[in-house]
Amino acid sequence: PQLYRVLHNLGLLTGGSLLWVLALQWFMVPGNLLGGGLLGIAMIGGHFFTWLDVAWLNLLLNLPLFWLGYRHVGKAFMLYSLFGILVFSLLASSITLSAGVDIHPLWASLGAGLLCGGGSALILRSDGTAGGLDILAVYLRNRFRWRIGRLVLSLNTMILLAGGGLMGLETLFYSLLFLTICSYTIDALVRPSVSLPSPHHPLAA
Repeated sequence: PQLYRVLHNLGLLTGGSLLWVLALQWFMVPGNLLGGGLLGIAMIGGHFFTWLDVAWLNLLLNLPLFWLGYRHVGKAFMLYSLFGILVFSLLASSITLSAGVDIHPLWASLGAGLLCGGGSALILRSDGTAGGLDILAVYLRNRFRWRIGRLVLSLNTMILLAGGGLMGLETLFYSLLFLTICSYTIDALVRPSVSLPSPHHPLAA
């Protein structure tokens, strides 16, 4: 049972990360959408410093949050999350796809929102995350019982507004639409009754 649980968690993290990478390659890049959270910050960094690899910059930015997960959620949570962000970084660096250069930002927002929401729902059903604001969201959800989708949307909105002047109003609008669709997809698939990692979780030792 323990081995099955470990493999189950690794499968959820891998599947969720793959959906995020597909959303990134099929919709976000062709639709010129800006991701939220640390990925959004990494994308902004990659926009100005083209020699930076966004996937690995995203990994670097996640390191401080791994400490938060280790301290307040648990060791297993941290290890699963480290696996998740490594898988995401490897997939994002190795998979190159395109849905077509002429995709309208509206359809890109819809496709990316549904894929990313589904990917996040898979990841949040595991005992870890794929890094980023999910770590902070799980911590705050366990502490205050807040709904993760709306919480992530609020945090991402603040980041997008901060970078909106750099990316243009159209990009800002459709990126906010994408994140809204993503957040409501998460809340539709992950109800408050779903158990998320906590310091008392049997694998969070």
